[in-house]
Amino acid sequence: LSPNEQNPTPADYAPPMPVLVSRAFWISSTIAGLLVLALIIWLVRRIVFPRKVKDPVVTQALTPEEQAINDLDRLAAGRASLDAKRFYIQLIQIMKQFLERRLNAPILEMTSTETLGFVKAHAWTAPHAVAIRDLISAADLVKFGGSTDASNGDRQLQLVRDLVARVDRLRRAEIELQTREQERRKSA
Repeated sequence: LSPNEQNPTPADYAPPMPVLVSRAFWISSTIAGLLVLALIIWLVRRIVFPRKVKDPVVTQALTPEEQAINDLDRLAAGRASLDAKRFYIQLIQIMKQFLERRLNAPILEMTSTETLGFVKAHAWTAPHAVAIRDLISAADLVKFGGSTDASNGDRQLQLVRDLVARVDRLRRAEIELQTREQERRKSA
């Protein structure tokens, strides 16, 4: 439109031109549509028909005794490749984990002195208190004192094995005694 004209009239426009769409456009549009449709169907199926959850595999829990013996066997097998510090750290860890699980006390959080006090006070571990004190002292010397002597390692491994066996034996005897007592009370 001309701005100087008082009654402007629209100018003639060219007739509409056809939009030329090639065959490639229609083919690619069809493929894209089919892909979008397949995605929608897949999402709907996942939401409406979710996959069945696999049944959980249940593994048998190890008792504290079995765990301690397995860990001691592994430590004894790999002892040659460990330096004294790592050996004693692992040995004390195995012993403390066993005592914590079996005696229901926070042994892992205790210092060496607190652990020895607890071991002396408990009936199941009191007979081994002196040997445990020697083990903890040797471990503390290696861990904190810079000593590299692990010559008594085999003896101390055996000490922890004996401790595990004794605590397990006494625990079983106590359970058996309690069971007999309960049966006696029921029959009386």
